[in-house]
Amino acid sequence: PGEHIAGITLYCAKGTDTFYYTVFIDTPETTAIGENSDNSDFIIFPNPASDCIYFSQKIDFTLLSVSGKEILRGWGNQLNVSGFEPGMYILKTTTTKGNSFHSFIKQ
Repeated sequence: PGEHIAGITLYCAKGTDTFYYTVFIDTPETTAIGENSDNSDFIIFPNPASDCIYFSQKIDFTLLSVSGKEILRGWGNQLNVSGFEPGMYILKTTTTKGNSFHSFIKQ
C-alpha cells in the first residue's frame, strides 16, 4: 500500500546514436505500464494510430512522452494525434479508483 515511484530506462541504438529515456511512474495502484488494475476494460484504438485515437469510455487523461514529460491534459473519448511526432506515448487515465497507464504508438 502507499505511493510508489518506479523508474524505467529504455535504450534505443540506431546507427551510431544511442538514445536514453527514463520514465517515472507515480501512482498508488499501478506498478507497470500496461497493468490496468483499476480500469481493465479501458481500450485505446487504433494502436498504432496516425490521426486520432479513441477510448472505450470518456475519461480524464494526461498525455505523457516516454521521458515522462506532460504534453497535455484532457477529458473525453478521443484525441487527435495527427500533429504529434511519430513514436511511443503514454496515456495516464484517472478514475475514482486511481491512475492507470496505457501506451500507444503514433505512426
